Amino acid sequence: MKWFEKDLVKIKTYDSETGEITLVDPLAFYHWGAAVSTAADYSGIDMRCEVMLMTHNIKIVGDDTDSWGCQVVTSDFTEANNEVRVGRTFIDNVEIYNCSQYDTWKAALRFQGTKLGYSRVSNSSIYSGLGIGLEVMYAENVDIINNNFWEFLKYGINIVTSNNITIDGNWVMGVQWREVQASTVGDPTAGIVGCGHIMSDKCINLKIINNVVGAVENSGVDTTGYTVQHY
Repeated sequence: MKWFEKDLVKIKTYDSETGEITLVDPLAFYHWGAAVSTAADYSGIDMRCEVMLMTHNIKIVGDDTDSWGCQVVTSDFTEANNEVRVGRTFIDNVEIYNCSQYDTWKAALRFQGTKLGYSRVSNSSIYSGLGIGLEVMYAENVDIINNNFWEFLKYGINIVTSNNITIDGNWVMGVQWREVQASTVGDPTAGIVGCGHIMSDKCINLKIINNVVGAVENSGVDTTGYTVQHY
């Protein structure tokens, strides 16, 4: 019930046989866990805490210069000689940390105007950014599978006027409002937005399935248009 009570901690030791871990520092908040899901008692809702592993061997890390962070951007574009370049990105088991730009739509991971190829991001951690986690805008054929999105501002994942986009099996946690206004009025937050930011958004074949969204101040999932949803 207390969405803001979340912890980011470092692991000190891990026992591969028992699965038990010890932490460098103690948790700041209480997190309830159990061996069995509570779904049978709460109309399908599992009330246990969620645990995400953030670190990976391959890292993309932004700096804090002027609150700009960094971006991983994929786009199609045309050269001066009219040669068309097709944007494709394949990322698996990568850590993207401290990226995205504050108070802009420039997300940590961004697909914009990619209509000629296919891209996939899987089993990765995108976290602790200065703005939006992932933005898919005027794009086609992008799969976002089994990733962790943690601590972003405004939106965790935002999809704008796109076709054949799959958001499957991701965990989106800890999305907060931007401190550019005195309150959240007029600047709502959401974990996943599927063509729901502006009325002119039109999404076709947008699939938002099997995701876990939590610790978000306003709404978990906000969608319009032709969308297949399962929680």
